[in-house]
Amino acid sequence: MKAAFELRLLCLAGYEPLLDACADCGEEEQEKQRFSTADGVLRCDDCAQGTKEEFQLTGPALSAMRYISSADARRLFSFTLEENALDLLEQVRLWLVNLQVKKLDFQ
Repeated sequence: MKAAFELRLLCLAGYEPLLDACADCGEEEQEKQRFSTADGVLRCDDCAQGTKEEFQLTGPALSAMRYISSADARRLFSFTLEENALDLLEQVRLWLVNLQVKKLDFQ
């Protein structure tokens, strides 16, 4: 629940990851999508850059991220996820929080 709340809060603050399609080729649905923590976008396996900042998203985790970013606030927490999908959401949440901290670092 914490990851869902924080992801939604960051989306509302203007830091929503781009989850509609591959950021490079525009492919909307592929069996495997990777999330780039470097820039907060999806990439298909064909366009993935193979960096350590990218990780494979499961279908349930991607669906949950899409739901969290767009669901009516009254229904935000009306879903369940398996443990591995929750772990992926936590990784995304950490990326978003760390991104904001880096943007606030004026050194």
